[in-house]
Amino acid sequence: MRVLLVNHLPLWAPGGGQQTVELATGLAALGHEVRAVVADRAGAAGDPLPVRRLICRAGDATADCSFEFPVATRELAGHPTFAELNARQLAEYREQFRRRIDAEVEQFNPDVIHALHVWIEGHLALETGVPYVLSAVGPELTAAGESTSLHALAQQAAENGGRIVVANEPLRRQVAALFEGVAERLEVAPHPAIARCSAIYQEVVAARRGL
Repeated sequence: MRVLLVNHLPLWAPGGGQQTVELATGLAALGHEVRAVVADRAGAAGDPLPVRRLICRAGDATADCSFEFPVATRELAGHPTFAELNARQLAEYREQFRRRIDAEVEQFNPDVIHALHVWIEGHLALETGVPYVLSAVGPELTAAGESTSLHALAQQAAENGGRIVVANEPLRRQVAALFEGVAERLEVAPHPAIARCSAIYQEVVAARRGL
């Protein structure tokens, strides 16, 4: 299958970013073709997979967004949280991210998108019309619960996603309580769960095609 991974964290970021690389590497070993769209401060040489970047760099008018790429909570020093972006910045960020995802959809023609967070990436995946899977993590759920606009995006993404993957049972309960109508599509799969994610993609695509 052709799998497009989408993450608001760069590949080098501890935790979520590095998990993107692990997932991509494992999926490729199973025979899938994998690409990614991520936010970052700059390009990089020697990427472990084909990647399209949204370049965010404060004070740089040549960057795609002239502010540092946002994060859910303050897991990276010097980066604003999504809640701290003003309306113009958030709209600019979403539009630039949308363009990159749309370009990958046109050129790569993925069978499935795996948005590695629920809200911004998940909502943009929804808008493509491609079958998609979500991963939900604690920090973004906390942040989404504190922001009406972000929660609205996350709710729409969650209620339309093929599956929502969580790492453990407490997180499953948190997602079920935060978003309406998603309990039956929640999947507990401790990271990296390569084989399970591969099976989930196939199930989601088959369901979309009515198989």
